[in-house]
Amino acid sequence: MVQKDILAPIPPGKRLPRGLRRTAPKDKRRDPHKPRGYISAFNFFSQDQRSRAYNENKEEIEGAGPKPSERNNAINKILGKMWKELSPKKRATYDEMATSDKQRYLEEMKSYEPSKGFIKDVPRQVTYRDKRYNNNNYT
Repeated sequence: MVQKDILAPIPPGKRLPRGLRRTAPKDKRRDPHKPRGYISAFNFFSQDQRSRAYNENKEEIEGAGPKPSERNNAINKILGKMWKELSPKKRATYDEMATSDKQRYLEEMKSYEPSKGFIKDVPRQVTYRDKRYNNNNYT
């Protein structure tokens, strides 16, 4: 059996097998001291209501399919419907939580100094897409 050279150049359109892919070690990808990003209002809502959505719609979720990803998709669709139907008064509590978490993140990023070997990222800014879809004229 002839073993091919592992370090030989990869031909175009081909990929290395999973175990041989050239990736950075997992602990080198992200600075462990970097502040975690902020959480959106919908994600706070999802964390709060996920178990309730699952318990109320158990048959529908279990019938979505055998794979966990299919069941998660079903739960996420239900959570999305619940979020759309949420009253502005209740939504304001989650918006307030998201705003305070964003402030926490921005404050932590101001004082953040990257560890050796890491580059300081600029805090996430509002993008054109965010401005376009969060515009009051958008329905």
